[in-house]
Amino acid sequence: MSQFVVPTVEVEVEALLSDGRLISGSVFLPSGTPHHAGPELPFEWLNEPSGFVAFRPAAGGAPFLLNKDAVVCLTVSAEVDSRPSDELADAHEVSVEAGPHAWTGLLRVEGPPEKSRVLDLLNLEESFLRLVDGQRHHLVRKRAITRVLEAR
Repeated sequence: MSQFVVPTVEVEVEALLSDGRLISGSVFLPSGTPHHAGPELPFEWLNEPSGFVAFRPAAGGAPFLLNKDAVVCLTVSAEVDSRPSDELADAHEVSVEAGPHAWTGLLRVEGPPEKSRVLDLLNLEESFLRLVDGQRHHLVRKRAITRVLEAR
C-alpha cells in the first residue's frame, strides 16, 4: 500500500478560523506539482477544491482534519510560499479587513495592464488571495473580507 502514499512537505502555519480561534501547527503539502519545480505552494494548495486538510497542532495535541472553508487567514513563511519569479515591483500596497481582523502588505496582480487592478484580483475565481507582509504571507479567504483599502 505504500505505493499509494503521496510524498508531502510539512509547513508551519498559523490559522485564524471563522469562529475566532487562532491555531498554530503544521499542514502537509504535496512535495511536487506539475506547475513548477519544487513542492506545491501553500497559496496554490489552499485554492484547490479539496475541502479538508490534515492539521498537526503545535501544542502537541492529536492531529485533526481542518475544514478549509473555516480558515479566514493562513499565515506562512514567505520562504515556503514564493517562487523566484514572484516579483513585487508592480504590487499594490493594501490593508485587508475581515471583520475585526486586519492585515497589511503587498498584493501582486498578474495579467495585462487593463486587468491589473486590485478589484480584478479580488474578482478572480481563487478562494484565497496572497498578501505579502515582509517575511510572512497572509493567505486570506476572499469571502471573509469585509473591506480592502489601497494605500495612496
